[in-house]
Formats: sequence, structure tokens, C-alpha cells
Amino acid sequence: MSEVVALPPLPRKDPFAKVERGIALVDGLFRPLKDRNTRAEPLFVVYEGERYRFEFRGHEALDILDESVLWAVVSECHKGQELPAGATGEVGRTLREGQQASGFAVNRSSLAVVTTDNALLELLGLSDTGGNHKTLQRSLKRLSGVTVWVEDKVSGDQGSMLLLSVAMRPKQRKVYLALHHALAEAVLGDAKSVRLSLRERNLLQADASKACHRWVAAWLSGTPTCARISISRLEKHVYGNELEEGAPAKRKRYLKLRAALEEIGKLPGWMVVPLGVRGNVTYAIYRPDAVVALDVAEGRAEPPKIPSEMVGWVRAAGVPFLERSEDLLGTTHLVGVRRPARKPVTPRRTKGRATAS
Repeated sequence: MSEVVALPPLPRKDPFAKVERGIALVDGLFRPLKDRNTRAEPLFVVYEGERYRFEFRGHEALDILDESVLWAVVSECHKGQELPAGATGEVGRTLREGQQASGFAVNRSSLAVVTTDNALLELLGLSDTGGNHKTLQRSLKRLSGVTVWVEDKVSGDQGSMLLLSVAMRPKQRKVYLALHHALAEAVLGDAKSVRLSLRERNLLQADASKACHRWVAAWLSGTPTCARISISRLEKHVYGNELEEGAPAKRKRYLKLRAALEEIGKLPGWMVVPLGVRGNVTYAIYRPDAVVALDVAEGRAEPPKIPSEMVGWVRAAGVPFLERSEDLLGTTHLVGVRRPARKPVTPRRTKGRATAS
């Protein structure tokens, strides 16, 4: 790849992906699937972002593992190189041709990186086994089959490009990757982005937890903040708009989402408080600054104080106390609620006998 600009490598202690905020907020692009071996339905998702209008098309549905792989690729591209439209090197030309750009996307710069399967598996928290290598390669193939049509609402430019361009040299154990220009612009700092912690994501076990973590992190991106959201509103953001109808299916999704929020609440520095008990419960959620979360996780800082807004919501809901509990790294911090102690029984005398009031 010639005529490229090298980017400074990111520290590997807390790997993260800088993701275009609109893509991180898309509903139904990546979602938990009942059976990963059944992907008969094609992918078609439209999202109206702040700057871009996105249209995603693919032959197969994408699941949460595919999402994790994409964020790992984005993280690797932080140490990659800018790939201009007129790249002249052999690898650069191959990746640009593989992007199948059309319209104004033809002139948009991208990002490319040379990496290995092992490096990506490490970012995914997966071991170096033959099965994991095959799973990773299948996921890269699916991601490289997704076409993204983008309309820039500022300039009016429109064009399409594949979400990911992939070239492999198995004998040399090398993988060549190039991102869609919208993802590349976030890494380069030219677009509004959200920082997704891969360390936090790998601590989560359930697919619903990982999908919920990505959306909530993007929703609460920017300065550390907190907000309230109901299970019914969160449902479509995690599972997409085409949901299985019926009370039993909805009940199962609600149970999975409640479990997901409970798991996210155990991430270092996060606070997730249910403001109810049953049904469509509303949750108060606080997302810490990424640096604060890492300091808390490694014992260099105490958990952050409860935001005043959160205190008000908790009191208004009649949840009088927050308790401390162990998080996913064994660190004690604020995670949930406990009921107040019962008032002691005060004896009083009535006609010469003591009775409980």
C-alpha cells in the first residue's frame, strides 16, 4: 500500500474500537439468533443517522459473533494505514477493488491493516484452535458480503461500498482488511464516534448482553452520563424491528434483557438500577468514562459516586438503597438495590396488656 499515512498504535491494555455512532445505533444489523447455523433470511436494514442514511444489504443475517469480529477488525485498524482511492500498491489495489465502491464512495479514503487470525482471536477473547479459526474466517466472509449504501445528509453525496474488504494469504498466516469509509472516518477522527471497550464486551457472556452493551454505550456516548430506558424500548434495539409475536416470545425476550442489564451492571464502573419489579421495568443506567472504568477494574480508583439524577430517579421510584456487590472482575461496586430494613415492632399497652403496634 503506497501513499498511505501511518496511524499511531493504540495501547493493547484496554483494546477498544472507535465506531461511527450511527452504525453502533443501527437496530437489527447484528442481533441474537436462535440458531447460528440457520441464516436463510437475507439482510436488509435501513437506519437514519445524524449525518448519514445507511442501507445495509446482504445474503445472510448477521449475529452477535459477527458484530464482535467487526469491532475487533476496527480495533486492529487503529494501527493500520489510510487507504486512498488511488492506491497503487498490489495489496492496496486488491483491497480497493474488493470494496466494490460505486458513486461518491469511489473517492472516499478507507483504512487498511495487515493482521493475523491469532491477533483477531486474541481481541475476541478466543483460544487459538482450528474450530475458532474456521469460525472467524466464516464471519469475515459474511461481513465482506454486506453492501452499505450511504447518503451523506450534509453534502448530499451517495454511494455504496462493502462493509469489509478481505484478502487472505493462509500460507503466510496473513489477513488483509479494509473498512467501509464511514467506519474509517470514525477511526481517523473525521466522524462522530463511540468508544466500545472490547475488554468489557469479552467479560459479558450472553449475546443479548453484548448487543445491549453496544447500543447503550453508543446511546450514552460522550461525557459520562446516565439515563432511563424501559425494557420495551430496549427490545427493538437489541432484537431489531421484526420480532416474533405473542406473549410467550415477548416474555422470553424481557427475561433475557433483564438478565443482560443485570450482567452489564456488573461491569466495573457501570451502574444499572431497576426502578420496578415486574413487566416492562424501567432501568436507570450510568455509563462511566472509559478511563475511569479501567482504573476501577484495576483497583486504582474507587467506584464513581452516584450521579444526582440517578439518586432522584431511585428515590422517586421508592428504591431507597443502593448496595455494593462483586462485579465480573471480583471488584466490589454499586450494582443494584436492596429493600429497607423493617421497622422494629414497638410494644404498647392496652388495658394492662402489651400488644404489637
